Amino acid sequence: MKIEDLFNVSGKVAIVTGGSRGIGEMIAAGFLANGVKVYITARKEAALIEKAKELCPSDVFILSRYVNLLIYLGEFDNAFSELKRAMRLDPFSHDLLFGPEAICHYWLDNYDLAMQSVSKIKIARTHLFYLSLILFKKNELSEASKKLKEAVAITDMDFQAFVNSEPYKDEENIKKLIQDFHSIENY
Repeated sequence: MKIEDLFNVSGKVAIVTGGSRGIGEMIAAGFLANGVKVYITARKEAALIEKAKELCPSDVFILSRYVNLLIYLGEFDNAFSELKRAMRLDPFSHDLLFGPEAICHYWLDNYDLAMQSVSKIKIARTHLFYLSLILFKKNELSEASKKLKEAVAITDMDFQAFVNSEPYKDEENIKKLIQDFHSIENY
């Protein structure tokens, strides 16, 4: 047996706890540099996603999670610029990016662009809730009501359960969602 083979970790999988900082971060970086598929854990989600993005800057899945974090923090412009970067890395982007793109356009009041983004989503489940909101904002109340009913039927969640599943930091965003869903429901 060769010494190179004895310490070769290429192609292995590692889970590194505390991988967002300190020794865990260094171990994760070392494994990555030596061809290991690395999963990191940490107690703080924001720090974890930031570190994952730093360690694997071209991983579209990680970028999509980072974009979702920015959306929930209310940093829609930053989320949108990260989305553009992710789409350049993967020009054949998929629902991981089109869903957040639609949500960014929605919060930035670009409802026509939000509709275009939603139309690219192949499997729309919870995004149907956002589609109903987009249609509502475009004053297409009948369609908004239909899409809300479809979202409820497909996901088996009412709009309140959906809103509760969206961890927005800014309570005003949550209030806006609830208010608009009530308006759609009462149509």
